[in-house]
Amino acid sequence: MIKIELERTLPYQRPEVFTHFENIQSLSTLKKDLKSFSLVRDEPGLQIADSHIRLPFFLSFKSRLSCTTRLEKYCEIKQVKGDFREYLCVYKLSDSPAGTSISVSLVIRFPLGPTALLAYMVAPLMRRRLEGELNRIEKQESARVL
Repeated sequence: MIKIELERTLPYQRPEVFTHFENIQSLSTLKKDLKSFSLVRDEPGLQIADSHIRLPFFLSFKSRLSCTTRLEKYCEIKQVKGDFREYLCVYKLSDSPAGTSISVSLVIRFPLGPTALLAYMVAPLMRRRLEGELNRIEKQESARVL
C-alpha cells in the first residue's frame, strides 16, 4: 500500500489555482499517470472516465475513475472499478495568508501478488510525481501572471 500526503502554499488566489483541478482534462495536464482516458459521463462536479493509470517501471492498470469536484475547494479522483484494490487521490484547497494552501493525499492499494511487493519501490517515485505536479501548477500560474 502506498500512502502519501503533501502540503504546499502557493502565492496565488484559490480560483486561479482551482482551474487546474476543475475537470479531468485539466488534471491530465498535471498528472503523468492519467495520459490516456475516455469520458463515460460528464456533468458539472462529476466526471467518470475509463483510463489506464501508468505508474513507474512501466506498470499500467486499467481503471474506471470518478472525478468529483466541489467548487474551488476539493477534487477527488477515485477508482470505481478496475485493477487496483484502491486508488484515491484527493486535492484540498484552502485560503491562507500567503495565498492558497494545497494538500494532496494519494492512496494506492495494489492487488495481492507480485505487484504488491513493488509498492515499496514505487512509493518514493510517486512522491516525486506529486511534488512535480505541484511544481507544474506553480510554473503555469507564474507564466499566466507574466
